Amino acid sequence: MEGNKKVKLKTKTLLSAAIAATSMIPGMAAAQDTYNWTGWSGGISLSSISGDGAQAPAIATLGGIPDQSPDGFALGGQIAYDNQFSNNMVLGVVADVSFANADGSVADGNFLRQTSEINSLGGLKARIGYASGK
Repeated sequence: MEGNKKVKLKTKTLLSAAIAATSMIPGMAAAQDTYNWTGWSGGISLSSISGDGAQAPAIATLGGIPDQSPDGFALGGQIAYDNQFSNNMVLGVVADVSFANADGSVADGNFLRQTSEINSLGGLKARIGYASGK
C-alpha cells in the first residue's frame, strides 16, 4: 500500500507540473484569460470648434451675406453601454452632449452685422465590434 501512495503522489506532482507548464505558453494563457466588454462607460470632453461658412457661388456674386467663421469651445460628456454576446460580437450605444460657446460675426455691405452662434451639440450613436481580447 505504501508503494501505491508514492505512485499517487508522483502522479499529482506531474499533473501539477503539467498544468503550471501550460499556463506559461502564451496561447494557452490567452485562452484562459477572458474578458467581457459588457457594461457601462462614460467620460468628459473639451473640444475646440472652428468653422468656415461658405455661400453658394451664385449668391456670392450677387453680393449676398458674407462668409462667417464661428469659433469657440465646447465642454460635455458621454455615456455608453456595450453588450458582448457569446460569439464575441459587441453591440453598443453612445449618447453625448456638449455645451458650446462658439460664435462668429461679420458685417455685410449694407451696414448690417450677421452673427451665428453654436450653443450645444449632441448625438446618439450605435457601435458594433468584435472582442478579440483585452
